[in-house]
Amino acid sequence: MPTFVEDVGYQRNYEQAQSFGRCISTISGNRARSLLRTQPNSNAERIALGQLGAFAMGCGPGGYRLFTAFVRGGISEALYRRTLGTGSTSPATPTRVAQFRAAESSRVAPALSDDRSYTMLAQCLVSHAPQATKGYLFSTVGSPGELAALNFLIGAATGCTDGKLLPADAPRAFLRSYIAEAAYRWTTFETGNGQTG
Repeated sequence: MPTFVEDVGYQRNYEQAQSFGRCISTISGNRARSLLRTQPNSNAERIALGQLGAFAMGCGPGGYRLFTAFVRGGISEALYRRTLGTGSTSPATPTRVAQFRAAESSRVAPALSDDRSYTMLAQCLVSHAPQATKGYLFSTVGSPGELAALNFLIGAATGCTDGKLLPADAPRAFLRSYIAEAAYRWTTFETGNGQTG
């Protein structure tokens, strides 16, 4: 279980990533999406991240190294908010969930096992409870409201967590980053005729 100090550090790092995501998605949504098109922990991801950092130097937190998963989450949150209202807010059918997972499977298959686990959990949550996902992603990072919204999301997406509220060793900021990316990808899947963006 992370210590309080670790959680605060992760929270600050994620807040910086949110700020970076808002900035880069305003400057160039296409460049922001280029990172999200890569496989996590891949060479392509490292190259895209470097290019993104060089392009948007003014967006960065200045000497503060952000976790790549958080950068992906921060960009995803910003893009998700821009596409909000274009996707369905009804729970997906099992067929649609299977189609979404199939569309995403090649992207996450080469990722590290933790990435795959968090990605699969996040995909399940957002596709089963898109309205609760919206409430969660509009909560403030690290707030009691965020935890309440996360617990509501997990309760609304029955079958995704086997009744567990949180992975015991998961700092909330990491879980949020994966949920943010899954939410953005689910929205683009719903609006893009089965293609994820």
